[in-house]
Amino acid sequence: MDRNTLKRILLFILSSLGLFLSLYLVFRYRSELSLLYSSPYALRTYIKGWGIYGPLLFIGLQILQVIVFIIPGEITQLTGGYLFGFWFGLFYSLVGITLGSMFDFFVARVLGKPVVLKIFGKERVEKFIDLMESAQAKGVLLFLFILPGFPKDLLCYLVGLTRYGFFYFLLVSTLGRLPGLVISSYLGDAAALYAWKEASIALVIGGILFVLGIWARKKFLSRHTKLKNPMPEREGPPSPGSPPEGA
Repeated sequence: MDRNTLKRILLFILSSLGLFLSLYLVFRYRSELSLLYSSPYALRTYIKGWGIYGPLLFIGLQILQVIVFIIPGEITQLTGGYLFGFWFGLFYSLVGITLGSMFDFFVARVLGKPVVLKIFGKERVEKFIDLMESAQAKGVLLFLFILPGFPKDLLCYLVGLTRYGFFYFLLVSTLGRLPGLVISSYLGDAAALYAWKEASIALVIGGILFVLGIWARKKFLSRHTKLKNPMPEREGPPSPGSPPEGA
């Protein structure tokens, strides 16, 4: 058995264990998680009880909510700003979400398309992959991460099935999520300081951006949903970050 095969088997085992463990934790503690995510105040109280380990717990919860996409991320992001202030809340959120996004990407790349299809459904997966790999839609990935209404955590899994490289994905997903994280962290920080005027202004700005984003999303989809031409095949051997064959 050569080194590359051994490496692929190891990555497959680790990815499978990580995904299974995440799903198990959510199922096993679903009642507790449901209570925690009922409001930012409940989540804040729980994290605060962990003392100096609170930031690590917060980052872990951010990772979990990205991997298990049914967990609402907005509450966690608001709680980060409320508990740790704007800058630290933004930093901890960014670290957790980035690590979770990396995990999603590599799970899809290592486990392959059949696993992702079983989780999300064939029609949904292939629709987004066709859109992302259209030759006429360069830069489409950044817009998908920026525009509201697109399931960002799902996108992380799907990009792992495309020809986009890891570092490009990391850059684009981080930049695309940053505006929403900034607003959420600021709102949480303003609420903690009882700065309701600043919080209201940020909420209005966020609402306007959200409405504009929905409008832009409709225009974007109407322009790109019919794109069918895939990216041209690359010549030569696949790069180390390419999806597994047959995926």
